[in-house]
Amino acid sequence: MQINTCDKLPLFSCKKAFIAIVMLVLMPCLSHAQHEDIGKITRWKNTENGISGKTEKAFFSVSFYNDNIVRVRVSKQENMRDFSYLIDPEFKPERPEFRVNESGNLIILKSGAFSAEIEKSPSFRITF
Repeated sequence: MQINTCDKLPLFSCKKAFIAIVMLVLMPCLSHAQHEDIGKITRWKNTENGISGKTEKAFFSVSFYNDNIVRVRVSKQENMRDFSYLIDPEFKPERPEFRVNESGNLIILKSGAFSAEIEKSPSFRITF
């Protein structure tokens, strides 16, 4: 005799479980499709609120919005759109104090709350 466990759960819970399983199966496929190596950093410069630069295949910027918020953007076009689904268009950055140091293969950015290390080669990589 086969027992259907969904008979014991409300229909809404079965739908949620099915959606969760589908997402768990599909997420690795979707995230892998968006990975692309953009190469090593070829040049960079300080900006008013962080740094910007170029890699072998793309452009990047790292901007401090306050002590706790850093915006990282990477694009194949040098002039990036100033748009974000996550940041309210009415939000005004505070422009906090931060320091930028270069040490060997790393560019180190530090604010009051945290630091970010950008690896220049063999490929652009940022860790917080």
